Amino acid sequence: MKRHHFIPVILLIAFLSALTACETESQQDVNQDRIYVYYELYYNADQDITYAKASFRFGSITGTILQLSGHSYVKFNDAYLTYKPVLAYYEATFPGLVTEGDFRYIDLDSTIFVNHATLHPVDLAETLDTIHKGHVYELPFDGDSIRADETVTAFINSTLGTDLQTFSQSNLLTVSVLMPADRTLEITPGINTIYVRRNYLNPVAQASSAGAEIHSIYQSHARQIYVKSE
Repeated sequence: MKRHHFIPVILLIAFLSALTACETESQQDVNQDRIYVYYELYYNADQDITYAKASFRFGSITGTILQLSGHSYVKFNDAYLTYKPVLAYYEATFPGLVTEGDFRYIDLDSTIFVNHATLHPVDLAETLDTIHKGHVYELPFDGDSIRADETVTAFINSTLGTDLQTFSQSNLLTVSVLMPADRTLEITPGINTIYVRRNYLNPVAQASSAGAEIHSIYQSHARQIYVKSE
């Protein structure tokens, strides 16, 4: 089990975008074969909304932010993604769960890149056992066991929303997230909110020489769980 705090990659990109906002360039100013693309298909079960997102950078995920121009575009299935300038990515939203689909991106050289993304559902039982601070806790999740290139992360927060803790699991074929005893000590006693995210790194079929990555993220319904002090 990997014990680390999980940050969705699109949030990392947004953070990097804020740091480098002054460096945003037009796509027409760079070599089209050096454009790096990040794709994300994200479903939030509590909202019952699916988001398709894409962001473009020069050279790598940490490169200069690029905004598409001319006849270049990015689509998910039949929907065009529109630019969100505050966070510097492209997005389309869909009601309900869209389990899979194709991202289609065309650059200014008229090269077409098509990549498929598939969501893998995950959820939690409506009633969960009590967490005892200072004791190991195994959180079972509903859905397929973990496969290659996939991580399930549990997010737990107090009712005040001020002390988020995360626990990640990426061991193959497991169906639970383990919370070590030293980490449960950090959880606030009382009623907490908990949910899980399954992040699957899809294989890339078509990309420029700079590369691409495709994440499918399924966020479960949020549940309540009681944390008891010892």
